[in-house]
Amino acid sequence: MQWYRRYGWVYNPFAHLDAAKDPHLLEYLYLPPALYGVKDETSLLVFAPAGGGKTALRIGLEREALMEQGVTIVLPVVPERPWETLDHFYEDALRVLARRLWLQALWGGEATWRALTATDLAFLGGLWHAYLPFRPLLEAWVRNRQWETLERHLQLLIPSWMPVPEQLEGFLSWYRKALEGASGRIPAIRQALWDGLALLRARMGAQRFFVYVDGLDAFPETRTPQAALAQLRPVLEHLGEWEARGVYLKAFLPGPVPEGAHLPLDFVELAWGEEDLIRILQLRVRAASRGVMTSLDAVAVPGFREVERYLVQRLPPKRAWPRELIYLTRCLLEQAQGRRLRPEYLNQVMREIMFAWIPAYGPEGFGVQATL
Repeated sequence: MQWYRRYGWVYNPFAHLDAAKDPHLLEYLYLPPALYGVKDETSLLVFAPAGGGKTALRIGLEREALMEQGVTIVLPVVPERPWETLDHFYEDALRVLARRLWLQALWGGEATWRALTATDLAFLGGLWHAYLPFRPLLEAWVRNRQWETLERHLQLLIPSWMPVPEQLEGFLSWYRKALEGASGRIPAIRQALWDGLALLRARMGAQRFFVYVDGLDAFPETRTPQAALAQLRPVLEHLGEWEARGVYLKAFLPGPVPEGAHLPLDFVELAWGEEDLIRILQLRVRAASRGVMTSLDAVAVPGFREVERYLVQRLPPKRAWPRELIYLTRCLLEQAQGRRLRPEYLNQVMREIMFAWIPAYGPEGFGVQATL
């Protein structure tokens, strides 16, 4: 038996350290309250260290926009490799736009499809043929009608709403016609981006556009704030054109903010107070227990209370970030293996992982922070 089942949990809510790979993230997502400017119609740089909540924030904001079903359009551009040219950035953006146009047309229903001109259809067909990430899966569904396979895939994109098979089948027939009538080539990459956004505004009801750039700290070449800014600078040079078209950039960059750097945009640093970090743990326990438990106290021995606060206070000040806290909690739970949590388990965990944290503590803090 998995250890978490001994607590009555349906899954391990601390299994994933990477928000982008966490299948349960939306069940317990917590956004920091200090989000000055992040939701505004303005371009902004958002700084936080690796594990500081940038990707979770980006996914949460994208989710909020999806719930509006097309009024606010978010294009989350996450590079698969560092951009060698500006066109590489625009290609990544087009891939995201192709998926978003597909979802927008699906949501819009028959009224939206009828509003599209032959030119619109030719453009969409060309864009989807070139850039739609899941086109082969869709075409296989059109041929074989394997609804369950397609449904599982779409739930990753729109988990809160799924069309009935008949509605989706009607849309996919229209989608196939768009591919069959596709123009031989789409416009130049940058022009295709603007044409796609204009189509969203004119035919599909979109009103606000945001491009979120995230994931630059996944590569050694762009892991520092200075290197990430350098990678982004060619994009920023065209920002005036973007904003003139009503498109705003939110760039999620590794922190801290470079001292003395001349930043081309307003910026905000993600901040996590003690209560925020405690809330992160409590929401995960609540989700995994399907609302039965609200705190790790429920799986601790009598007398061991405010477990979340104990864990938060054991983080080095320079590592007081969500990912470090989730990692520490996971280590504690794996040490317990389904038994009641005890202070000595946490002491053992701290002794085992403290050596990785010595640079953040400093030698003088090592002994003090290792015990409860």
